[in-house]
Amino acid sequence: MKIFKNYRVLLSFSLLFLCVFYLGTKSLSTVIASINFYGANNYIEQWEDTGNATKDDLTSAYLYAENAIERHENHPLYTDTLSTILQYKALSKSDYNDSKRLLREAEAENWKSAINRPGWPVTWANIAYIRWLRNEVNAELIQYMNKASQLGPHTPEVHLAVAEIGLGMSKRYVRTFLSNKDIVKRHTLLGLRHPQTKSKIANIVANTKTQSLVCTWLTQEETSIVKLLKCA
Repeated sequence: MKIFKNYRVLLSFSLLFLCVFYLGTKSLSTVIASINFYGANNYIEQWEDTGNATKDDLTSAYLYAENAIERHENHPLYTDTLSTILQYKALSKSDYNDSKRLLREAEAENWKSAINRPGWPVTWANIAYIRWLRNEVNAELIQYMNKASQLGPHTPEVHLAVAEIGLGMSKRYVRTFLSNKDIVKRHTLLGLRHPQTKSKIANIVANTKTQSLVCTWLTQEETSIVKLLKCA
């Protein structure tokens, strides 16, 4: 009887040790994944500020993102981050087929995010933007753009994506732009008012040569934005 009691005690300690070991290992893996995510994200923030993503930086950022996903493959923030890096890689390629392949890979990562976190507006904004980069201006792109807007009406990343797509459409896809002008106008103006995005939206306006269009959307009360865009 004593042997049986000792066996039960030993078994309890063994199970406790295994639980502690498992939780410790899982916790360590989560910490490592987080460190790698921030490593990748730091590069993205740097590129957004400077607009310069070198080949070495792209490789390093990609490895960081891959390492994060390896330890936490279903984390939507990590798959979204990898998608962003793949988009930068695609834009850095001179070969059309390479770019198209990378954009397909980027979209695939966003769909993983959408499955695990369907209510996150940035994912849908990313998917819409990738379709724009692939010149796939169709009903699906508009659907994803509207979904991003519905889920994140005041999300900075949504302002940027919708402004980039919408103002670009005003020059190349006029009929589609006119059908979606309200959403483009709303996010462009919200983006110009937002401290995180106002300078980036101003750059989009300059790059798309839509200054006169956006200036007509501004009211007299928005003096600071009028000055930012140098409206007449």
